[in-house]
Amino acid sequence: MTRRTAFFAATLFATLTSNAWGGDAGVSRAFDPNESWTSGAYYGSRGTYFADVTGDGRADAIVVNNDTVTVRRSTGSDFSDNEDWTHGPYYGSRGTYFADVDGDGGADAIVVNNDTVTVRLSTGSDFSGNEDWTRGAYYGSRGTYFADVTGDGRADAIVVNNDTVTVRRSTGSRFSGNEDWTGGAYYGSRGTYFADVTGDGRADAIVVNNDTVTVRRSTGSSFTGNEDWTSGAYFGSRGTYFADVTGDGRADAIVVNNDTVTVRRSTGSRFSGNEDWTGGAYYGSRGTYFADATGDRWADAIVVNDDRVTVRRSR
Repeated sequence: MTRRTAFFAATLFATLTSNAWGGDAGVSRAFDPNESWTSGAYYGSRGTYFADVTGDGRADAIVVNNDTVTVRRSTGSDFSDNEDWTHGPYYGSRGTYFADVDGDGGADAIVVNNDTVTVRLSTGSDFSGNEDWTRGAYYGSRGTYFADVTGDGRADAIVVNNDTVTVRRSTGSRFSGNEDWTGGAYYGSRGTYFADVTGDGRADAIVVNNDTVTVRRSTGSSFTGNEDWTSGAYFGSRGTYFADVTGDGRADAIVVNNDTVTVRRSTGSRFSGNEDWTGGAYYGSRGTYFADATGDRWADAIVVNDDRVTVRRSR
């Protein structure tokens, strides 16, 4: 099976889960006990990331340092040996990202600088040469993001400014012209996010404020009107995240606090009640992440500390 075939098969499976499986509504879930996935320290001075760069459905561990980008592949039970994927420095003055912009199933390396957005495509074993995907500057004063808002399997470039949210669609080889997707300001005082909370294959726009979490659904060409998905405040003192931890194709709302990790499942139209998924503190001194490292369709809880990377599987 080719990487592209595998990607579209996985996408189709994820799209069908809410109908074929009926989702995980009413099923008790949690994160499993700690598993050490590295035998020592693994983090980057310029960032640590988890994304599927090999196209096998498992999120790999990526660190960015001054001299190179290093990947440790996920085997499904640990992260393997270091692999140098750039053979030299590769990071952006305004941000470094990993997302599948060409639609082949492998996350690509994206850097944002003052003058352009540059992409290095993943070959499955390294990142290829520089490609300028914009002809000039493209970044947001309130954030720059890469997520598939159109539902074609390719991550698009999204910038959030004081007056609007602008999208440049990925064509597979560049980002196209500006499109205003909100017709006015849309950002959160406690964070702005893009994730598919409705399960239709398109990333939606989510803002977290002091009083509520608000969603604007993606139509594929714009974000619709505001919908309050919580009836009150919902954010974490150590982080707020949106990832599919239940495996139904919809990103759930996750908050990390000093005492626990709490999940509110997406129903497709709101986030349901609080569920304690750890029964105690779980966060990393160098970062906390939620990504599917095991390849079972459920985002796992990953923490990076000074001495190791620890994974708690979603079950």
